[in-house]
Amino acid sequence: MERLYLRLFGTFQFESEGGRAFSLPTKKTKALLAYLAYYAGQPHERAKLAALLWEDSGETQARESLRQSLSLLRKALSLRHAHALITRGDTIELKSGAFLVDAVEFERLAASAEIASLGQAVQLYQGPLLEGFDLRASEFEGWLSSVRQQLNEKAIGATEQIALS
Repeated sequence: MERLYLRLFGTFQFESEGGRAFSLPTKKTKALLAYLAYYAGQPHERAKLAALLWEDSGETQARESLRQSLSLLRKALSLRHAHALITRGDTIELKSGAFLVDAVEFERLAASAEIASLGQAVQLYQGPLLEGFDLRASEFEGWLSSVRQQLNEKAIGATEQIALS
């Protein structure tokens, strides 16, 4: 099966192994995919996701917006990759390993003590996570800011370790 690639460093990019780009029509759908992919294999409650992305809406409207974004995401994934999105009762998750996510791969490589792995990690770091992504949702922006800072610190640490070797 063709792997899916999600690039979260720098500008958001979602494509297949063959280079076919997947189109997601809204920023909120992109944000939902980015969040689920960053935590692939971990279930998230619908209420939490709705509050994360649609905090200014009432609960009913936020849940409807989440349903619409999930529908857009399923449509983009098509039948070939629909298995990657798992919904069980009141939780949603992205299947672990269904996507190759640059930020997740970066963290794995940056945790290594091997210079070659650290070099690969530094190469993956192509700018801040979701650079230029303005969602106007303070909960999501708070999460994004925190993760950006953590990843930036890991990139600096990896670069310093390479320089000292």
